[in-house]
Amino acid sequence: MGVANFVVYLSESEGSIKERALPLISVCAELVRRNHRCRFIARRSEVVVAGFSNLAPRRVVEKIQAEVLVDIETTPEEVITRVVTELEEAGGRVVGIVDVMARRGASIFLEQGVPYYATFSGTVASLASAGAIRSLWYRTHALAARRVFDGCVACFSSSLEEEQTGCLPATPDKVHLVRSFGPPRDVLPDTELDSLFDEDDRPVVLVAIGHDDLHSLTAPGIRALYQGLALNKHRWRVVWHVANVAVYEDARLADEADPPSDDWFRATHTLWLPQLSLLAKRDVRCLVTDCAWTDVTDALSCAVPILAAPITLEQRDNALFCKTLGVARVLDTVDPTVRRFQPPNDPEIRMAERITPALVSRHLLDLLKPQAPAQLRALSLQLNAYSQPDDVGSAFVATVLEADHHDGTLDDHLRATTTLETTTISKRSADYYVCVAPDPNFFCHVPSFLRSVEQEEEPSPRQ
Repeated sequence: MGVANFVVYLSESEGSIKERALPLISVCAELVRRNHRCRFIARRSEVVVAGFSNLAPRRVVEKIQAEVLVDIETTPEEVITRVVTELEEAGGRVVGIVDVMARRGASIFLEQGVPYYATFSGTVASLASAGAIRSLWYRTHALAARRVFDGCVACFSSSLEEEQTGCLPATPDKVHLVRSFGPPRDVLPDTELDSLFDEDDRPVVLVAIGHDDLHSLTAPGIRALYQGLALNKHRWRVVWHVANVAVYEDARLADEADPPSDDWFRATHTLWLPQLSLLAKRDVRCLVTDCAWTDVTDALSCAVPILAAPITLEQRDNALFCKTLGVARVLDTVDPTVRRFQPPNDPEIRMAERITPALVSRHLLDLLKPQAPAQLRALSLQLNAYSQPDDVGSAFVATVLEADHHDGTLDDHLRATTTLETTTISKRSADYYVCVAPDPNFFCHVPSFLRSVEQEEEPSPRQ
């Protein structure tokens, strides 16, 4: 059927750039590694280049920088239209790839007659129930996600529901559960942070809370977390990725009398933390994270238990999901008064985190002790969900894209007309949300902690 041309579009919508960019970057790098013709359209090229450098081999990164990256110099409409036209003239079908929140990019692809796929870094339950959460951000963006989902050939989600509950009796072909968007382990590049690891036999705690200046704990929260790590500093080493330098320095001012030593503590501030490469190291035994879903799948794919310090409502749900899996301890760090995706980190505006150094230290001791239940559960989940490298991550996504291109699926796909709806089902028949993808029998199990809607009347029993 000829060569496929892939156009990947990274939108500028609100939210963590890493959460939206990582799946697209990883899939694009894998397609380039397989010698497909690709174009990656994004405005934040500095962040994107850093992402590619940490997720792809050097030769692939060099090719991407030279041939693949396309900066949005004017408008997305003009750039996407120009790139699609150029690729069509070069020969072969053009296929689009967008984040599930990128309604603008999806609309442009549809206007150009280009079939597209969507990526979603999160659980299917989160996608299905987002419209019901009492938050204007979720309601607004759930509508955008619904429209993107309606028109896509298929949606790839790094969800774990299939392994966690087995409650997907009729998963439709339109939703592919890839469990991670990480690249194959054998193509991960070496990182500049490798020098942080030596022959010391103490376990390493990797701290990666927030990925930019807008997502972080408050200074009091960071101070309590640091002091908790310091209480038993003879038992472990710490590598801390500093996302917001100003807040981190403000938190550390109170501890100037006892500055951390290189013997147990290293802080690093990089544009994009090579997290998966670090977690794959044998010494790393715990990830302290805000529970952005990419962090969760990175940790679980490497059998690393989690100490969760969520910041947003969605991250709170992810953290409790991990607690249900038995792989995490959860700190009380979410401001319950916030009804936005991105709460402010100013302690005068946002309610301070309710954590103490003693609590942090106790959770870490529980997670790191020999044969800890969370470690054993994380190892079991890794073996069950991530043991087949061809069935997870960007490699699986690329394989599906290639198969759809060659078996005529794209020829049959004129326009998706399905609807993604969210309703509640009777509490007597378990907590479910119905996700009508194209198959009305597709049910996503939603644990009780995801139910954030108070039912004002008793819903009809499940048919």
